[in-house]
Amino acid sequence: MHDNRDKIRLGLPPSGSPPVPQSKIEELVLHILPAEIETVQQRQQHQNVKDRVLPSTYTITQLLKSFSGYNAWMGEGAKFGGVEVFTSKLVNELPSRDGGSGAYVEKAAEQAKLLYGRGRRYAFEKQFEKAVKDFDASYDLTQDNVGGEQRNDHEEVKKAICDAVGKDIYARILEWQGMCRHLRYDLEGALKCYEECSELEPENVSFFQIIVAVIGDLCKCCHVRSIDV
Repeated sequence: MHDNRDKIRLGLPPSGSPPVPQSKIEELVLHILPAEIETVQQRQQHQNVKDRVLPSTYTITQLLKSFSGYNAWMGEGAKFGGVEVFTSKLVNELPSRDGGSGAYVEKAAEQAKLLYGRGRRYAFEKQFEKAVKDFDASYDLTQDNVGGEQRNDHEEVKKAICDAVGKDIYARILEWQGMCRHLRYDLEGALKCYEECSELEPENVSFFQIIVAVIGDLCKCCHVRSIDV
């Protein structure tokens, strides 16, 4: 180390052979890494997806930038004002469904769009934890997953909410929800969102890029599980 400190300071490779061969280090990593990944995956399986810790802001930003839709996502997030514009219009409670589902559907769709808009703004500001919470809440509203047990008219109300939100915005909600699940390594859940999104917009080629990325991560997981440590 002392003999090579000047080279190290200048960023040059040290001379001579390293104390441990590179091949030995790689062998050790290949021995340890699968077991560590499997341990993390088992821990995640027993943890609610929404409670999983997100990657760093840098990692999330780099992932988003790797997709062709990044500039469009950020451009949309920059529109329509700051977070407070959306927050001021949100309500704490939805109307009761006991008197009919019409008012409930209308308000649920409105709130879903506001939460989506605020989440998009948070993403633009790189406040990803807040963004993910809003995207989760927006998606739950479109799926009629708010307020406990599902009612007999669940599927009918769910379709009505999605129709009221509108095809384009619902596709964007699915897109971001898929990304949120992807970031928390719920890859099967992410793929489900992306596939539904691609069915709504089969002409949107950017989804195929994202789907390929998710399938690639799924294949990596399956490969890791199959390694005999």
